Amino acid sequence: MRKLSLLILFLFLLCSCDMGFLKLSLPQSGQNPFSSPTPIYENGDPEEVKNGGTIRFIAMSDAHFGRSGKDSNVSYGNENFFSFLQGFDERIDFFAFTGDMMDTFSGKNASELHEFCIKIKETAKENSNINAKGIYVVGNHDFVNANPETWVGEFADDDFFPGHALMDSYSIGDVAIYKTDSSYRVFGGVQLNDLDAAMNASSAKYNLILNHVPLAADTFDQTIFEFVIADANERNMMLKILSSHKPSLMLSGHHHKGNILNTWSSSVHEIILAAYHRRDIIMDLESKGYWYVVEIDQNSGEVAIKGYRIDDITNPDKTWAFFLD
Repeated sequence: MRKLSLLILFLFLLCSCDMGFLKLSLPQSGQNPFSSPTPIYENGDPEEVKNGGTIRFIAMSDAHFGRSGKDSNVSYGNENFFSFLQGFDERIDFFAFTGDMMDTFSGKNASELHEFCIKIKETAKENSNINAKGIYVVGNHDFVNANPETWVGEFADDDFFPGHALMDSYSIGDVAIYKTDSSYRVFGGVQLNDLDAAMNASSAKYNLILNHVPLAADTFDQTIFEFVIADANERNMMLKILSSHKPSLMLSGHHHKGNILNTWSSSVHEIILAAYHRRDIIMDLESKGYWYVVEIDQNSGEVAIKGYRIDDITNPDKTWAFFLD
């Protein structure tokens, strides 16, 4: 009887998992998607960035636009977010979305994301501190009812995003930015090898890796099965690559509750972002709704991250500060 109960439990957990990791997105054969970085600023970096000063950007994850229609306990703080941007008095170099900004791929949800980006561009016209450019990392929900070609095609004409491939690289100052694809909970050997080669060839002082599925999480809730990279060997390979090159900061999402710092070494840190949408759920397993201001001091290597909740745009709810050595 005990064996039967354990079997039933195992089958239940297996069925409840996202088995999308059995699929994989790959770059075109023979092409390294990370080898030709796109500049964040089309006409050259600002003087502060050129002189080794602070690079600053807004990061958010897991908005799941479209989810509110079926989940009454979901809410968004778009109005508060744009009020925050309007009053922000320091330079914002770009925006980083680490996946699942749409709950599923549909015309309606894609339009909602487009409108969100348009509002950022409109706010940038009012606040000259904002450079309205974004980097989008695909998540598992972005591929529901879609495939890589569908997704890339939808955003090919949106000038908010400089580059639309699922894997790509960008440059600003002394920071190399790499957009990875972990939407199916794996990186794949080809992607990891390409990333290693690109980092090896880069002259940047620091690496910023934008990712969807976390390498690992140190909490039990939302950690088992589908909430971290499926293959421990791939996680360890990624860490080996990052450790063998420049000091690296990785930003991940997917976990929703988030607000987790993984200090893998003095030179490799991972922040798991909480979801942008607020979702009230039992045992407080979901996010209260966050976006983040991330600063990288190119001179000292200091990283400062402030997480703002949708119900308080004046004071950060979460803060981290550490050095990339």
